[in-house]
Amino acid sequence: DNPTPGEDEDEDEDEMDEYGVRPLCAYPQITRLEELHAAYPNATFVLNLRPTANWIASVSRWTGDQRKSGKGLLRQVLTRCDFPDLPAGKGGSDDDLAAFYEGHAERV
Repeated sequence: DNPTPGEDEDEDEDEMDEYGVRPLCAYPQITRLEELHAAYPNATFVLNLRPTANWIASVSRWTGDQRKSGKGLLRQVLTRCDFPDLPAGKGGSDDDLAAFYEGHAERV
């Protein structure tokens, strides 16, 4: 009986992997974008975009488990992690997420 991440109150949210990253916060395409570009300067980055409001709605309802509905695990993760343009603790408002999403699209 394994709980879904974010479901178990006792889960150690601050547990780091060997690279100093919390597993649920490992998004190198966000946090290491410049390093990836420097290492692979001729690579093509593909960024699929959608209307910002649709992305926010999707993030807000995604649970990580197709059998569940309701609270958005991905939005909770984004709010707890420390990303460029979305520091830990931000993301509770749609305006925070919109600025993050649009800023990331601009960075890419």
